Amino acid sequence: MPTPAHEFCLTDFGRAVQSALDRLPISRSHVHIMLEPNLTLRSPCTGFSATPDRSLFASPVEVGRGVLLAVVECAFSQSHEALMKKVRAEVEGWPSILLVILILVTEERDYHCPMEGTRTWSFFSQRDACFLEDTFLALPPSIEACAVKFDETTSTSDSNSTDRPEAESPM
Repeated sequence: MPTPAHEFCLTDFGRAVQSALDRLPISRSHVHIMLEPNLTLRSPCTGFSATPDRSLFASPVEVGRGVLLAVVECAFSQSHEALMKKVRAEVEGWPSILLVILILVTEERDYHCPMEGTRTWSFFSQRDACFLEDTFLALPPSIEACAVKFDETTSTSDSNSTDRPEAESPM
């Protein structure tokens, strides 16, 4: 199942390729170049069926068969081995492929919001407004240190004020 990270990469890549194709000094009356998303292909050579994330075709406008020039595969959840097996089968099935582009999306670790009842959850849930980006990024690694500093600076300010002090690291 495609994820937002998967789709974003492919959408951004597609825009860049389409922009480059539009600037190619070729006659559009003779050659048609298309970047197709999720097009199911069946190899005339091996019978292998595949659905690359993007397929780049060139075909004569008047008469003739199109040629598959490149495929793009974006992997987020599938293993490296499974991706390479699919790509090998695509290249064997379509000898006209000149280029394979692999986009490997990885993440360091899954994001988990603070669990309810923890000090981190309490710290952020008590705020009636979100931090500005700079303020948030300036928070110290220890939420305890941040909470102490934040409480010290807000205890003297008007509680109805929407202005929030900058959090500083005690170091």
